[in-house]
Amino acid sequence: HQWRSSTMKFARNIDLNQPVIHMGPYTLLTVDKGYDAVTQNNGMQQVLPGGAVHLLNHRNWKFEKFITCKIQTDDLQRVEVLTGDNVLMHVDATVCWSITDAQRCAERAAETMQGEPGRPDAHTLLKLRNDVLKQAEASLSALVGKTTFSAAFSAATAMQVTTVASVPLVHGVDPAADNGSNNS
Repeated sequence: HQWRSSTMKFARNIDLNQPVIHMGPYTLLTVDKGYDAVTQNNGMQQVLPGGAVHLLNHRNWKFEKFITCKIQTDDLQRVEVLTGDNVLMHVDATVCWSITDAQRCAERAAETMQGEPGRPDAHTLLKLRNDVLKQAEASLSALVGKTTFSAAFSAATAMQVTTVASVPLVHGVDPAADNGSNNS
């Protein structure tokens, strides 16, 4: 497109592939599906859903960060837990978790105020991950603590003995004697 004007001039190209585009007092947000965008609109926190483009239409409506709603998978390795009868066990576990309510997460768990430069969304996810892993470790310890190792072990042994005893024995011809009689 071309034009000639004494009142307008070309300022810059804007790359629309960027997720956050500042255009003077406006901000254009492209939020991918699986993420939500946390914004501050005159001091009120608003979470914008993913899978859409949003226009923040005044200078006091500011973008804060993206929050992922995708499934996160983390490992708990070599967690020491005690059973109900004081048997020390080392347990490995996998924790799968995701944020289902981004509004609640942003209000209660995520740091949204601009205090330090850098990537605040990476720090938020790391903090949330650490909180989730602490809660998972506590839940795992409580679950194993309710289990008595001796009762579980004796139940497994009793089940194994019952299974072995219930296998019928076949009485028949001695295999060594049978081999000799077939050669005639």
